[in-house]
Amino acid sequence: MLTEIVPSADGQRFYQPWQAARSAAEGSDTGYLSDLAILWDWAERRHKPGIALCCALIAASLRSRSGNLTPELLVQLVQIGTPEGAWSAAAALETVAHMPEPKRQAACSGALVEAGISLPWERALEVARTIDHEWHRAKALAALAPHLPSPLLAAALTAARTHH
Repeated sequence: MLTEIVPSADGQRFYQPWQAARSAAEGSDTGYLSDLAILWDWAERRHKPGIALCCALIAASLRSRSGNLTPELLVQLVQIGTPEGAWSAAAALETVAHMPEPKRQAACSGALVEAGISLPWERALEVARTIDHEWHRAKALAALAPHLPSPLLAAALTAARTHH
């Protein structure tokens, strides 16, 4: 059920009901990716290569999709949206968190802030702090700093000084 793919009502495309439901409820693919990781682990422990491969392909596809978003497109997805609706700021941040390239993570974080999008600042700081490249992490933190509430500013400064 978790990896099921079915045709849309109009028959023009395919989708995954579980992923669509989790994404609609939570605003991102984070919960679905977590579910997928649990199934993948189960499949590997039970020697079910077909299920494990399916999980790997779905996870790679979702992560690839987030990794290919430009900063401009991410901002537009929040400000304007798609036919299904606009993305929440939280969903945009979760997408940034799953991007594989630190440079794109920093650029997208900065673009969201520069566009005047009100982010959940604690999560924004957490995402910026996990960027796995010192220069790009510092750029993301610098973009966030002027917008952070006072209690989070000290944490941002500490993160900027910390080497991973």
